[in-house]
Amino acid sequence: MICYENSNGKKIELDKWPVVLEDITDIFGKSWSYEASENKLRNRSKLNKFYRTSVQKKITLQIFCDSESEYCEIVNNISEITDEDILSKAEGKLWYGDYYLPCYITGLAPKDYDDAFYTIDIDATLVSFYPFWINKHTYEFHSYNQATTNNKRYPGRYPYRYVTWQNSNYFINPHFTDSNFRLTIYGKVTNPQVSIGEALYRANVILEEGERLEIDSRTETITKIMRNGEEVNAFHSREKSRTFFQKIKPGRNTVSWPGGFDFDLIIFEERTEPKWILLKS
Repeated sequence: MICYENSNGKKIELDKWPVVLEDITDIFGKSWSYEASENKLRNRSKLNKFYRTSVQKKITLQIFCDSESEYCEIVNNISEITDEDILSKAEGKLWYGDYYLPCYITGLAPKDYDDAFYTIDIDATLVSFYPFWINKHTYEFHSYNQATTNNKRYPGRYPYRYVTWQNSNYFINPHFTDSNFRLTIYGKVTNPQVSIGEALYRANVILEEGERLEIDSRTETITKIMRNGEEVNAFHSREKSRTFFQKIKPGRNTVSWPGGFDFDLIIFEERTEPKWILLKS
């Protein structure tokens, strides 16, 4: 699957007629910036760090239509779907298989219009302010006193890898390097705590039935979400530790918790370019 999905969930499919991506390699490729200190006396530089900020990509969309009305509908649709993100300052996603790049489409430049066959090429400019392709791996852990099939769940969830409840268990981080994560703990529970590897995640907070606590290493935030959807900053409820937002190691990781509550763990596999895969039609 190759498509652009805007912040409202509207999609532009880019791998089947009437809209196709001209050259798939345009979404690949990567670059890193670096910072170095010069030592002119020794004719060398000392590397300080590598980093990435915003990235801009150019892709070309080819549009082939059967009628003038279809052509107008598709071109207008592309313009409106991409403008929704710009006007709301909410990122869309460029999908390639299970990986997505958070981005905006900031420019559309039509060219080579053929009014006899209703075809046109559009050069699109993509800008990503967090230039990593993301694949989410979700693991779900259950308390010992609740059946898997009867648990209350929330909308907008990702496919799960179910893990049989135990006070001690493990999961596999499939990434080749340390990964960001989001830990979601579900009420009812008082002062929940979960250990992942050497890191302890404990929050001095009360969660009622239908409430949840989200710990996100990417933003280093802790948020309590009430039953009515209200979000409360719970950052100061955390057990203070240098490893609280530490990324999760690749490979096998041990998980321990007291039981009595459910929690989910999302591993964010972040790559500078998506894995090359065979896309199923």
